[in-house]
Amino acid sequence: MQSYGATQSLDTYRRDMRNRRGMCLALGEDEDRFDPIAEAAGRQLILIDGKRTELQRAEDILSDSRALEKARRLMAKRVYEDIRRRLSVEAADTYRLILPVAPSQVGSAGIKRGIHIIDRSIVALKLETTPEIIRTAHVPRLEHELARLRAADVAEDEVSASLSALRLAVALFKAELEKERQLQWAELVKIVGKRDADAFFLSTSGDDDDEEQEQEQEESPVSSDS
Repeated sequence: MQSYGATQSLDTYRRDMRNRRGMCLALGEDEDRFDPIAEAAGRQLILIDGKRTELQRAEDILSDSRALEKARRLMAKRVYEDIRRRLSVEAADTYRLILPVAPSQVGSAGIKRGIHIIDRSIVALKLETTPEIIRTAHVPRLEHELARLRAADVAEDEVSASLSALRLAVALFKAELEKERQLQWAELVKIVGKRDADAFFLSTSGDDDDEEQEQEQEESPVSSDS
């Protein structure tokens, strides 16, 4: 099973969960072991859709930040710093909405409270019950970003801290999605075997093309030999 990382688009995660839920709902008519997986995938879809606006805004901010760093050598220092400061204000407003707690729990403590919440979430991802791919691929990156966030906070660099916190919040959200995705896949392997789990329960970029072809076949007139 391919693993999705923090750079994977949210639409890819959503398409994968949508495909998995649809498959399990259909198969659940004959085999009730698919029902818990369909329910879990449904909960993930609700989670993604519930924070979709905030996550898209976060990814747009981070994309603008990366573009700004590329353009840094070609612009005046004052202009660069002004734009970066504006992005950090947007980042500070957005990251609270993505953390795995209600925004009110972050409160006015801001970054310091966010560090505590993120640290606690990373500890949970390191438990033995977490799929190995999460512990080996996602956790080290999260820990590295958390160290950068702590350093920026200690240095009282609010701009860097806000952007780092937003980057961490998005990465953490996707790590949690990937954890659930891997756990669901492990259950599917128990039911149908690895080959069929890989073949039928992983959404691919070609799924939309297949859907269009099926629709064309349904709409085409049936030929008659009479």
